[in-house]
Amino acid sequence: MFETDDKRIQVQQRLEQFVQEQYFNETEYTFFVDFLKNMVGNIDEKKADVARQHIQWKIDDDYSYYVHKYQAKCKGIIPGLRAIPIWDKNEFKWIETLEQNYNILKDELLKMVALGKFVPNKVGAQEGDFNKAEDGIGQKFHEKGKWNIFFIFDSTGVFQENEQYVPKSVQLISKLVPNHRSWALFSAMSPGGYIKPHNGDETKRLRLILPLIGIDGSSMRVGDEFIYFKEGNAIVFDDSFEHEAWHNGSETRVHLLMDLWHPDFSEEEIQFFSMLDESIRRHYESEIWKHDPVANSKKVYAIMKEKKADDGWWVTNNQSQFNQSCF
Repeated sequence: MFETDDKRIQVQQRLEQFVQEQYFNETEYTFFVDFLKNMVGNIDEKKADVARQHIQWKIDDDYSYYVHKYQAKCKGIIPGLRAIPIWDKNEFKWIETLEQNYNILKDELLKMVALGKFVPNKVGAQEGDFNKAEDGIGQKFHEKGKWNIFFIFDSTGVFQENEQYVPKSVQLISKLVPNHRSWALFSAMSPGGYIKPHNGDETKRLRLILPLIGIDGSSMRVGDEFIYFKEGNAIVFDDSFEHEAWHNGSETRVHLLMDLWHPDFSEEEIQFFSMLDESIRRHYESEIWKHDPVANSKKVYAIMKEKKADDGWWVTNNQSQFNQSCF
């Protein structure tokens, strides 16, 4: 298998290093060893093809792969996954049903506007060229305008404190969407909003956008392709590609954003990569984020929740509503 003993030793050392960097607990380590032996180690097991390439890339310096030029700034490339900027939504048969039920989502998001449940969209510490928030709390992706959000799901599943407000949206997504990768939210951008070019941090996910309200003048670039949104017409794109977005309409536009597992993963690989994600998340939460309250996006959200949405974020019929609670 290895050309020399030195190569075998090098790969073994890199595998040990890879395991250490995952911060597995005992159960996760047992799962990893079993998956490595019975799935990855079985060259005829097609359900582990992507995981096999990922581990090989991690432990073998001689392994190389092609990266699309628009993915060059993405830190979390997984070899073996198709790299397509904008996907044919016919590959996701359930999307048609989601589009047919978009009024359920639209009705509940308007209730959240009236109840004042949107908060500014900010994140914790990020690598790359992000804008520091004016109030010093977290970082923001957008260059212009006011960007506010309402969580339906987060990285751990249903966003518990919001579930009571949008039960039909939670039920629709939970029952309809296979291989949903947890995140789902209402994303509201005020007129004149602009999100500068950036890359998502991994290729394991695809992102769905379902335009709901105020869509006129809303557009997006993914790689060298452009999208002009239409209300109720979903698109699926790979956000590891460089992308940017504009909202040049006269009213606040709202999309449903939702993350999906890349369809090239097998169910077994989704379980494997979910375990890797969870072990890293747990390590950061217990060992790194606790030392900096604004490095953790969840803590930033908790702070922003008390501040409510940006003044003037909701614009309809050319009238700006400066206080969410005025509805």
